Amino acid sequence: MKKKYTSLLFDLFNTVALWDTNKIPIYKIGGKERHSTLGELKLVLSDHLPGLNFDDFHDAFDAVNRELTKEKRINRKEVSSRQRFLRILRKLDIQSSLSVSNLANDLSQTHMQLLIGAAFVPEEHRKPDNHPAKYT
Repeated sequence: MKKKYTSLLFDLFNTVALWDTNKIPIYKIGGKERHSTLGELKLVLSDHLPGLNFDDFHDAFDAVNRELTKEKRINRKEVSSRQRFLRILRKLDIQSSLSVSNLANDLSQTHMQLLIGAAFVPEEHRKPDNHPAKYT
């Protein structure tokens, strides 16, 4: 009797798709230049919250990312980009739920568009003859 599978978990990035970090803008953080979406995120934030200190956002961004990394080790669950930005904004104690939701969406969309522009699937990952296994 053949097994019937109902789900397939698939890790796309750094497995099939790779990153070209040179396609991610350079941003100066802590006196060092690195490829990051933070420069574009700073522009989004300045449109929504012109009085927000970006260093505070950056600190909350780093803190939430550390928290999520620890949580993922325990529960093995990913958090969507939108949820990540909602947590960052809550950590900053931004109160208006409508503006927080809209801002989290805008931050997530900006962040993901930059990452999408840096993602690629190498030609050798696309050739069917490189993958001889048959699945049923």
